[in-house]
Amino acid sequence: MGEVVVNVAVIASSAPSLVNFRGELLKEMVRRGHRVYALAPSASPRVRDTESALRKFGVQFVAYSLSRRGLSPLEDFSSLLELERILRALRVECILSYTAKPVIMDLWRHTGRAFKRFTR
Repeated sequence: MGEVVVNVAVIASSAPSLVNFRGELLKEMVRRGHRVYALAPSASPRVRDTESALRKFGVQFVAYSLSRRGLSPLEDFSSLLELERILRALRVECILSYTAKPVIMDLWRHTGRAFKRFTR
């Protein structure tokens, strides 16, 4: 029996880190037949170079808005809503978040869902 194809999203707060720190993992997921999406802020340095490298790996780059060093809860909440919209549109089944803000945003997403289930 063949492996199950999973839509995977890897979320970072800096585009170059996707290639530099997760490149081998991304390539392996693609090699195993999964659809892999790499998400990072469009304002990241060298975003075009990263997008090109990811394309060569077979990974689709998706930009989102994130203020990496910002302290505004409203900006962060806006980024969270944008990520939620993107992940739903891509029908993502598995998420790997790394770096501080993406990890916290993913926790917010799951905490909200758990709270909804708990209060029903």
